[in-house]
Amino acid sequence: LVNLAQTDLSAALPIKTIAESALDTIRDIYISPADPDWLKTFPDKQPQETQTAKDVGCNKAEEETDCMANWTKWTTAKARAKTQGRDAKFPRLSDEVTKSPWGKQQAEYVAHLESEATRLYGQYKTTEESAADQKRSDLQKQLDNALYGKDKNSKDGKAAQTRTTGGDQNSECKGNNVGKSFIGDLFFLCAVDSTTNNAFSCGFDTAGCTATAWTSCTGTSAAETWTTIKEQCGHYLKPQLTNSAISMALSAFLGRLQRDASKDIATDIAVFLGQHNTGNCGDNDAFKGGAGGHKIACFEAMLAADSGLVTLETAQAAVEKTRQAIAQAKRQATLIYSSLSVPGVTKLLNPQEAPITIVQPTAEKENKCKLKKTQQSAQPPTVTMMTPQRNAKLK
Repeated sequence: LVNLAQTDLSAALPIKTIAESALDTIRDIYISPADPDWLKTFPDKQPQETQTAKDVGCNKAEEETDCMANWTKWTTAKARAKTQGRDAKFPRLSDEVTKSPWGKQQAEYVAHLESEATRLYGQYKTTEESAADQKRSDLQKQLDNALYGKDKNSKDGKAAQTRTTGGDQNSECKGNNVGKSFIGDLFFLCAVDSTTNNAFSCGFDTAGCTATAWTSCTGTSAAETWTTIKEQCGHYLKPQLTNSAISMALSAFLGRLQRDASKDIATDIAVFLGQHNTGNCGDNDAFKGGAGGHKIACFEAMLAADSGLVTLETAQAAVEKTRQAIAQAKRQATLIYSSLSVPGVTKLLNPQEAPITIVQPTAEKENKCKLKKTQQSAQPPTVTMMTPQRNAKLK
């Protein structure tokens, strides 16, 4: 359980992110076959001065935000293509292609892909990214609560939330003092203080506390003792953090609790963690029913971590689904560009059928930037998406 609680989440469950560069690729592709007249509505490079909505033709106050975002992204894409010149990954296609019915139709399909990818990326930034971050934070908190104690303020075994140091080691190993944290319980079972310096309950000495009384085994002494315990016990199984691993470890924990059938559970420690040199170490109220019963705090925290792991994985799965959808749109746009680069492509007959299908349809409300009607008989896939505006003033 300690090894599970010490899991490095950044390594075990890497943060899933989506780079906006995938959208830049789709936009670069669209610039290549885009209508030359439409391209002229955007400057060749970003203006030095900050542009206002009115400067770029966004005259409706209620649409300024969307209109400015549209103008900015296409100005940036055009400027990027201009800067790259002949070194561009997706060079400008010939007028023969861009002005042909086939070229115009395929440009519209790329526009659909860009619009859907932009919508998905916005969904990721506004909800999915923050949701995954919050679930990760929640899971880390539960693991820390189990290991160091609820709302601990240090991670070295010396915080009050981690363990109780009043009185002596044996007399304090009872009641709510037990089960506060995994570290605290390991101190009770394995730490050797000046009163028990000949009793190596876990098979090793803990030099940090040996020379002091239990009440003085704090600060640096406690930190040194916890380091020793980690080193001595760290060789035990280190499973990956999974729901099954947590369940198995919790079951094993319950199975290892010792029982004394001669004790009255109502008044005595009948179920306990282990033994110290003068008796049993446990909470005699831990397994009582009703209001008088205590919960084993670190056990409950690991149960919460088990649930937290499920919610984090669900949140990460949502991010991954969006990432794959954007990647698919990027691949489709790249294929369209490749097809338009084939010599003689404008001579193809009957280009009515859509060369791509968008995998993830959406029921989102229509964007204010309406799809520009085309004269081609072919219709785009039945999804709600935004075509790059031919002129920012259309906003």
